Amino acid sequence: MPTRKSYAVGGGINSLPSWREIETTFSGIIIAPQNLAGADGLLWTPPTVTGTLYAVWFRLVNGAGVVQTITLGQDVGAVGGLGVGEYWLSAEPVNHGVWPWDGPFHVPGEDTVRGLNVGGAGNVITITMRAVQLW
Repeated sequence: MPTRKSYAVGGGINSLPSWREIETTFSGIIIAPQNLAGADGLLWTPPTVTGTLYAVWFRLVNGAGVVQTITLGQDVGAVGGLGVGEYWLSAEPVNHGVWPWDGPFHVPGEDTVRGLNVGGAGNVITITMRAVQLW
């Protein structure tokens, strides 16, 4: 089941980056911004290496003038869809504007990140993701 973990942040040994570092000087994996479509879609495939684990953060931007509803999560085993226990957000309303960074979420190397704009209103939700390989 996908989980959000608590870590030390902000530059200590074995720590994950702070929110400011994610936004400005992040040196991990930067996943290009993309639009969430009205159908379930693949957003990120980590390097498929069994035994690796990534910490993933995301930020959403709703460019529509109205609330949009999205679903986002970790596709365990990369089977091609999201099911019970895989959701980070499930039918979550997203107000107009920019969300703060959310995470970290654990994603093993053999899983993927998927999502969709449930309302499907013309790809008006943009997601930006960052990842760090933990091991």
